[in-house]
Amino acid sequence: MKKVWTIACALLMVVTLAACANQSKKTDGKSKDTASSKVAVDYRHKTTKYLFQKNGKDYTADFPQLSEEASNYQKANDLLKSTAMQTINAMGTTQTDAKMTAKVKSKLTNYDNQFISATFEETTSISAPAKSSKAFRTVNFDLKKGTALTTPDLIVQNDALNTTLLEAAKKQVSAKLKPSVTADVIKTGMQSCSIYFEHAKVGFSIKVPSTLGDHIEIELKYEDVKPFITKNAIWNTFGKL
Repeated sequence: MKKVWTIACALLMVVTLAACANQSKKTDGKSKDTASSKVAVDYRHKTTKYLFQKNGKDYTADFPQLSEEASNYQKANDLLKSTAMQTINAMGTTQTDAKMTAKVKSKLTNYDNQFISATFEETTSISAPAKSSKAFRTVNFDLKKGTALTTPDLIVQNDALNTTLLEAAKKQVSAKLKPSVTADVIKTGMQSCSIYFEHAKVGFSIKVPSTLGDHIEIELKYEDVKPFITKNAIWNTFGKL
């Protein structure tokens, strides 16, 4: 009898330990799911490519497009496409004496079921008169409301922000550019600044003279941006700041 009791106790201990192990695994799994849900999306996206090589024109562009699973996906897709094609549409596709080239590369830098952010880097050139330029555009779109968000919708622009950006620029731009990136350059560029969102940081695209490369990008961590955010509800997407 004593032997049977000993075996029963041993079996009970094994079952108890197994249950605890399973419980531990379930808890760990739940924690991982919670963390990943912050960046989970309920839609797919793809990159659409545009190519036109005719009549002295050489255009290439790509832009992200959301699937129908996304809320207000068509409005977002129309905006993403028109932003990528802005200069190409202006140049046109008819025959001209001057040769024209344009290349647009896009990146979806932030996306979830509430908000998307995308960047568009563009280089263009015209043969006569010879001219080349660079442009940088962004799209920030509230998928719940179906509206595009501008920089003033999201950022309070003031002298304190300009100072913060200047300090960051001195650390982030190349050594060659540092002497030329002054307070006046930042202040002037901020008049037409565009922003984009990445994980844990906000990028600022600031227009600068062509001698400095047409634009510079400065990135600030969310905690550094916090003093300058508006009351727009989309900031809740990024958790507590």
